[in-house]
Amino acid sequence: MTKRAITQSEMVTFSRCEQLHKFKYLELLRPRLQSTNLEMGTAIHLGLQHKDPKAARLHIEGNSKGLILREDIEAAQVTAGIVEIMVRGALEMWSEWPDQAEVEFSLNLKNPATGRSSTMHSYAGVMDGLCDRYVWEHKSSSRVDASYMDRLDVDFQVSAMLEAASIRLKRLMRQMIYTILRKPTMKRRKNDTVADYLKRMEEDYAKRPEFYFFREIITRTEAEMDLWRKEAWEIHKRILHTQNGGLPVRNTESCVGSMGIVPTEKHKPLTNMSDYVWLFFGEPKVGKTTLANQFPGALFLATEPGTAAMEAAEMPINSWSDFRNAVKALLNEDHKWETLVVDTIDNLYEFLTDDVCSENGWVDLGDPGFGKGYKIARRKLTNAIATLRKMNMTVVFISHERKEVEINDSGGRTGAATITSALPGSARKVLHGAVDFILRVELGEDDARHIRTLPYKNNNQHVECGARGTLANPMPELLDLNYKALAAAFDASFKQDQPTNGKD
Repeated sequence: MTKRAITQSEMVTFSRCEQLHKFKYLELLRPRLQSTNLEMGTAIHLGLQHKDPKAARLHIEGNSKGLILREDIEAAQVTAGIVEIMVRGALEMWSEWPDQAEVEFSLNLKNPATGRSSTMHSYAGVMDGLCDRYVWEHKSSSRVDASYMDRLDVDFQVSAMLEAASIRLKRLMRQMIYTILRKPTMKRRKNDTVADYLKRMEEDYAKRPEFYFFREIITRTEAEMDLWRKEAWEIHKRILHTQNGGLPVRNTESCVGSMGIVPTEKHKPLTNMSDYVWLFFGEPKVGKTTLANQFPGALFLATEPGTAAMEAAEMPINSWSDFRNAVKALLNEDHKWETLVVDTIDNLYEFLTDDVCSENGWVDLGDPGFGKGYKIARRKLTNAIATLRKMNMTVVFISHERKEVEINDSGGRTGAATITSALPGSARKVLHGAVDFILRVELGEDDARHIRTLPYKNNNQHVECGARGTLANPMPELLDLNYKALAAAFDASFKQDQPTNGKD
């Protein structure tokens, strides 16, 4: 008996809606017209496969009659130009591409309990690329954000391709290079010719490559591979049930429904400390780590031995890979921890930059020129912070501090020195824009330790502090250095009566 090959697309469709799967894969119903997005995806893959931007253009030009907008010749011309620009930009962005392209594979679907293969179905697909160390996947997408990248950690297809590569090469393959090309967001102006519009678009892709092109290394553990094998077998059984006449279950959300994205009323302010993201900065050994450890259920992602002298829970972080694995574990495993403390974000950013440089073969971020390396690092930091914000935990960042002095062309000081967190300028902007509270831990004139909540400025220095938005009552400028004082001041900021000071 000939097995029917199940593809990744079929499994995704079945998981989304069993009735849609029946229409598409069992009754073989298809739309009369190929979508523009699918044609673009095919064209981009061809261009990357042949390392030739013109191959992408020629595919669109040769298949323009299949586009939804085929009656609009200019639309087909624009689409052809777009895919050429995207492929050229990706090829200029990275020099490393797979040795083998478009590698077809077929896997036996096995019963995890018995080890026996299905007599009805196999799993088939195509790897975009394969080399000795990595499987390669190329995607194009209109939207690339932190949630998109997070989904890759559980993506079904990644595991399937790594399994296929392991069988093909007869050794374990557990890493994939995932490349994403962002589709343009630039709108065509009213009086733009096709040439004008494509020229502006090409200039934007060249100016902002870090916005349009992304590359990540995705890793799978053996436990994750075992889970994929079990899930693949279960989906296969459910497809077989429908294939043999079983009733497909409809997902009615795929049939009808409004998105309902326009709000109908204002949301209430968040009044729990756990709903906010915190940044504490200050000189070494002033008490930042001690304060963070007082947060409920604190767990440290420790990039330095700051908790050695206290009772604390920590996960040692010595590389960017350690950080990614720690976050993945916290997202996937049951645990009791309520607060996640990154101590320090300064060291973590160093790990991040090392990873970016290693991935691209650079000595430092300045090697590629035009700020490209720094832009990639900023994007990676932005995505990491966004991922942490989505975790069901209070997030606390700890940073050392630095003093920045503005100097004029003659070498003279132009103003007050700024005391702020220790990250370099561009990364600091990302961090400060992402957190809700920026607080300094400092020594007062009486050697007492305080939490500074409000900015301070005199003729000599300016201390950066503050809170997102406007609290009903601003917290006192200085608080005693303990969680109890901070929590009391925070709670009071949402009440009508302002406390007279931050002392216990």
